Amino acid sequence: KIITSQDIVSFVGGGNMGSLYTNHEAARRKVFSTFVNNLTISFPQSIHFEDTPSGLKEQKLSQEAYGKNRHLFLIARDAQSYHRMQTTFDNQVLFTPDMVLYFKASHYDFKRSGALFVLRHDGEKVVRDSLIDSMKKMLDNNRPLKRTDTVLDTVKRITPINREKLFKEELELFAHQEIVITDRWHAMAFSVLTGTPCLLFGNSYGKGKHAYFDWLEHINWIAYTDEEDLDRIDQQIQKLIKTKE
Repeated sequence: KIITSQDIVSFVGGGNMGSLYTNHEAARRKVFSTFVNNLTISFPQSIHFEDTPSGLKEQKLSQEAYGKNRHLFLIARDAQSYHRMQTTFDNQVLFTPDMVLYFKASHYDFKRSGALFVLRHDGEKVVRDSLIDSMKKMLDNNRPLKRTDTVLDTVKRITPINREKLFKEELELFAHQEIVITDRWHAMAFSVLTGTPCLLFGNSYGKGKHAYFDWLEHINWIAYTDEEDLDRIDQQIQKLIKTKE
């Protein structure tokens, strides 16, 4: 009721647009197709519409909704998504890293110990449980092991009041680790911000892999791998840990 054509509408970044999380995509369509007279900015996202009848149906719904807003800017956070957004939509597309990478990295004086496994439980998961178990046995050499996720499902509600505290707690958890093993983009980002050695594995459509090679390949304590040979994985992990010794 109070918005005017001078106002800017933005939509939260992170995660992804596409057919994997239709509740988020439905909300995005509603916003983009409603405020058609406003400068509208979709903050950095990955994109993946599945090549299935249901995925193509969702893509068509999004094309129709996005196409109603001639003032909409889509921001892609990796080169794969940049190409896909350009070929999927008629809207203007920009190429920018995820906003979290604009944070200044923090210096921590914690004594590092242990390995943190930050792994998916959803449809994007491709790392085999048997490989995860083998890595745990390999790293369990008088070294504490933890498993967590970047989805804070134990928190009932994230608000402007508790958001910063939760964010700091998550960063400190990462900053205490010798090594982070993950298939999550945001776990890699937290490792960058805390100077924590991190080995990233892939997900079902490569968003972490592409973001790594686009923006983070030059950071010597972060590495990406598709490797499944345990000896080679161990070599990569030991090399990463040595960067912070």
